Amino acid sequence: LLILDMHMPKMNGLELAQALTTKFGEACPPVMMLTSLGQSLLEQERSLFCSFLHKPVRREQLFKYVSRILGPENEQLGESVRKKKSEDLEEMPQLKILIAEDNLVNQKVARRMLKKLGYSAEIVANGQEAVEIVQQRAFDLIFMDMRMPVMDGLEATRQIRTKFSSDALKIIAMTANAMKGDRESCLEAGMDDYITKPVKIHMIRDAILRTFPAVTEA
Repeated sequence: LLILDMHMPKMNGLELAQALTTKFGEACPPVMMLTSLGQSLLEQERSLFCSFLHKPVRREQLFKYVSRILGPENEQLGESVRKKKSEDLEEMPQLKILIAEDNLVNQKVARRMLKKLGYSAEIVANGQEAVEIVQQRAFDLIFMDMRMPVMDGLEATRQIRTKFSSDALKIIAMTANAMKGDRESCLEAGMDDYITKPVKIHMIRDAILRTFPAVTEA
């Protein structure tokens, strides 16, 4: 299901619906339009949308429309999705995770993705704080940004590896850097893996399972 606002910059909801229908045809998901009262559309234009929801939108109203569009025929699909999600969570290893990231938005995104995978992560804003908190508490995994104020991820990793020689603590670089040699720099500093931003949940999941492969050996 796609829920589009009518009034958006660069391309409005009608133009977007037309572009999606042209590109994907029958494969395009159903499209709901959020619009203000008095919006006038031609019959051909209205046919692009499965329903119209007038703003301001109320929660109960949105729920009713979404339920009607997706319909009871999707209950079996929904159950299979829930079952698959449950299986995915069972597959993930139990870990204490630290995120070292200075950007507030990236912090929230990473924490939300990890929560979907069943983890409750702690967050620090720079490499120095990462080194200090590792001295105080035990973690299994650190997602470490490369570029941070006070101390960057590479130096923080070197200090952690020097002060704490245990191989049990894994460090995965999570960075916008994608230049040639960046991966090698991370590994040379003592990191175990490397993923690039913008980070997607499947990238985090795959990196965890690569770093803790025992979970998939059964």
